[in-house]
Amino acid sequence: MVGLDLVRKLKLKLYRQNHVKVSGLGYIPTQIMASAEGKLILGSREVYVMELWVVNIGEDEYELVFEKG
Repeated sequence: MVGLDLVRKLKLKLYRQNHVKVSGLGYIPTQIMASAEGKLILGSREVYVMELWVVNIGEDEYELVFEKG
């Protein structure tokens, strides 16, 4: 999961979907409101493409959780 503020700063393209209620860190309820594709580049040969879930977790707070796979 990644916050809306970070999505705006990184200028990621959002893919809207139905809102899904989940328990966040500390079992605080939150809603997944969209997804975005992110790339993590390590060196010249390693590129990881991740699907990130976009949630509203508060101003200037960042949480990055991605599906392992």
